[in-house]
Amino acid sequence: MRAKPSVSTEEGVPLFVQTCGSGQFECTQTGIRWTCCTDVKIQYRVVDWEVLDGEMESYEPAGPLLNITLLEGELEEIHLPHCLCLGGVEAPLHDSVKVLHWRESGVSLEKCDLTRFHCRVSKPTFSNLGLIIKKFQDFLSLSVHGTLVHYCAGNSPLILHTYLMPEEPSLLQCVKENNANYCPIPLPRPEEPLRLGTFYQLKTSCVSDITPTEIQFRYPRIVPNFFKVRIEDPKDKFKMELIGVDGHKCKWTGEFHKDEFNKATVKRQVVILEHSPAVIENEAQFIDDHRAALIESVTCVPPIAEEMLSQGLIHKEKYSNIMAANTSEERMREIYKCLQSCGTKGKAQFYHILLLKEPHVVKHLNTSHH
Repeated sequence: MRAKPSVSTEEGVPLFVQTCGSGQFECTQTGIRWTCCTDVKIQYRVVDWEVLDGEMESYEPAGPLLNITLLEGELEEIHLPHCLCLGGVEAPLHDSVKVLHWRESGVSLEKCDLTRFHCRVSKPTFSNLGLIIKKFQDFLSLSVHGTLVHYCAGNSPLILHTYLMPEEPSLLQCVKENNANYCPIPLPRPEEPLRLGTFYQLKTSCVSDITPTEIQFRYPRIVPNFFKVRIEDPKDKFKMELIGVDGHKCKWTGEFHKDEFNKATVKRQVVILEHSPAVIENEAQFIDDHRAALIESVTCVPPIAEEMLSQGLIHKEKYSNIMAANTSEERMREIYKCLQSCGTKGKAQFYHILLLKEPHVVKHLNTSHH
């Protein structure tokens, strides 16, 4: 049965709460499933993997990191989504796939029962800091159900954002939210699974500028990375290919048509309208007053930096400095360095970019401030 949980926000992150009777349920936004024999109330949210960077060592994610709390009742089973392609995988490799539990007492690993798209945990236990995740050990020998998601971010010149990532509900939802102002261009996904740890690059049949030149395919610890494709003079139609850097084998081909991406106009661009000086001052003051909270809370930094670049708030060198930082907090600190020379209007412009990309964070800080 499809679950329709109530949704609120906690520190800008969607927080799901579901009350249900006995039966089997699935959350469409995160992909988790659970089975219960009595009435239960369950609360859960997706957490960035970077919070466990110090604990991961040789392990890599294979699905979303979920903070799950059982508020009422008892679960018979919980099924955590994964993106692994298990066809033809031998049993010893199955044994290397673990469930990670993160409690106040520390991190522990336990075995699980793998199904095609989930791992099954019987009689699960939770705590206030219970972070339950499906993860794998020998990730270089595993294949994954992968997908490419394309958004039109500009028409003159044509700018495409092409995300390369595992095909998993919470990632797709994250990318959709981060591109709320851009139009998607639907194309078929790769028919073959992609190899974890492999670097891939894009090629187009017309002259284009593609950055970065390659992306390593893995489960992202924060927001998925994307290729920015810039085409000054797109033809009536052109092809795009995904090529494995090792062996140069084509793993996917898609065809873009001009009449399709011409219709995919940008829905909304953030601009500073003819606001009064007082409004602009208040918006800039918000950015100054909440510096520490924004550095800690904002996680979707790449699309924010991309928007700053497209609006001329930063130039390419500063954009590169931001993206070169290792964590979202370090990237936000780089952004604040850039804002020092942007003045009041620049900070107000950044405020509107945050409204566009991280509305829950801004709303939370505005509410708590008042």
